[in-house]
Amino acid sequence: IVTPRDEPKTKLSLGRTQRGASTELYGSFSQYLRIDSDMNDAATGVDQSNVATDAELYSRYTSEKMLIQSRISGSYQQSTDGQSPDKNRLYYAYVDAATGGAGLAARLGRQSRSNGGVLGRFDGGLFTARLAAKFKMNLVAGYPAYSSSDNDMQTNRSLQGVSFDLGTLANHWDLSTFFITQQVDGISDREAAGTEIRYFSPKQSYFTLVDYDTSYETVNTAMQMANWRLTDQSGLNLILDYRKSPTLTTSNALQGQATPTVNELLNSLTEAEIRELAKDRTPTFRSAILSATHSFNNRLELSGDVTVTTLTSTPASGGVEATEASGEEYFYGLRFVVNQLFSRKDISMLGVRFADSATRDTWTLYFNSQFRFRSTWRINSNLRLNQQHRVTDGETIHSIEPSLRISYHMRKHLSFELDSGFDFSDESIGIDGEDQKLYYVYAGYRWEY
Repeated sequence: IVTPRDEPKTKLSLGRTQRGASTELYGSFSQYLRIDSDMNDAATGVDQSNVATDAELYSRYTSEKMLIQSRISGSYQQSTDGQSPDKNRLYYAYVDAATGGAGLAARLGRQSRSNGGVLGRFDGGLFTARLAAKFKMNLVAGYPAYSSSDNDMQTNRSLQGVSFDLGTLANHWDLSTFFITQQVDGISDREAAGTEIRYFSPKQSYFTLVDYDTSYETVNTAMQMANWRLTDQSGLNLILDYRKSPTLTTSNALQGQATPTVNELLNSLTEAEIRELAKDRTPTFRSAILSATHSFNNRLELSGDVTVTTLTSTPASGGVEATEASGEEYFYGLRFVVNQLFSRKDISMLGVRFADSATRDTWTLYFNSQFRFRSTWRINSNLRLNQQHRVTDGETIHSIEPSLRISYHMRKHLSFELDSGFDFSDESIGIDGEDQKLYYVYAGYRWEY
C-alpha cells in the first residue's frame, strides 16, 4: 500500500523473522523554533514565538504473502511568547495490511484520501478487494477529521462510500467511479457520485474528475488536466477547474453563525432552511491555467504560465453579509532556471510575476540561488521585490523581502537548519509615518532513523 507521501529513505532493519520475511522500523524527529517580530512595535516586539516538535514513525513487515505497515505522525507546538495557546496535531495513525495472492488490503485508523470522493483526512477504515485482474473495489467508512488538531474522533460526523477502479485498459486508460454519503448531527451533509478518468502515453496524459452532489443536485467539482510533451525539450500543461469553494456540504451553514454545531442550528431552523444557508455560503470558483516549459540545454530552462480565476458572489442570509464577486483575475509568470551559474553545484532561478485583480495590481521580481558545498553544507538565498498598486485608494506600496536558509548535514541521519528573513515595506500599519519592518527566524534540527 502506497502511503500519501514518500517515506524516509533511511531504514533500520530489525532482522529476519522467518525465511523470506523481514521487519523494518524507520522515521524522523525534529524540533524547530519559530520567531516572528514586528520591528516597529516596541511594545509587543515578538508577534509569534513557538517551538514545534514533529515525530513520525513507520514500521513494515514483509513476507512472501503479506505486507503489514503502520504509521504515526504528529506534532506539538509549544508557545513561548505567553500569548498563543499550545497546539497538538495528529496527522496519521494507522495500520494497514495487504495480501499478495488474494488481492485484499485494509487500512484502519487516522488516514487521508484524495480520491473516491473522500475530502481528505478521516478516522476509520479503507478496505480494498481485487475482484478481477483489472477490477478493484474499495469500501470506506469513518468520521471526517477536517483539521489535524481534531485529535478526538468527531462522531457527530460520519461518512460511507464505495468506489470501483478499472484499469489499465488498452495500455493507456484507468477509470474510477465512486459514490459517497456523509452525515452530520443526524442529517445529510453530503451525497456525491463521480468519476475519475486517466490517460497516459509517452507524449501526453489527461486526467478528468467530476464530482456531482446528488442531494443538492449540483456539480461540486469538474476538473480537466492535460500534459503534452511537444519535443524532448518542450512541454505544455493545461488545467481547467470548476468547483464549489469550499466543497458544498450542509455544514457550510455554520459559517458566520454563533452556534458551533448543526445540531444547535436545528433548534431554531428546519433542515431545509439550513440547506439553503449552506448553498448561500458556498461560492463557485473557476480557473484556467496554461503553462509551458522549454529546456535549451542541460543548464538553462525557461517556463511561463497564464492563470485566469473568478469567484462568484454570495447573498446575504442568516445574519451574514453578502460578498461581492471577484471578477476575472489574471496572473502571469515567467521563470528562468540556470544550473552552474556560479559554481558546479548551484541552481539559480530568476522570475517575474504579475497579478491583475479588481482591487490591486502586483508586480513581483524574485531571484533564488541554491549552493551546495561538499556534501554537508547547503545555502539558499532568496530575494523578492514587490510593487503593489491598490485600485481602491490609488496607493502604491513597495516591499523588499530578502531571506537566507543554511542547512548543515552533520551526519547521514542528522541535520541542522537556520532560516531567517526580513520584510521591509513602505506601507504604514498602525504607526504614523513609519514603514513596516518584519523579520522571522526559523531554526532547528532533524533526525532520521
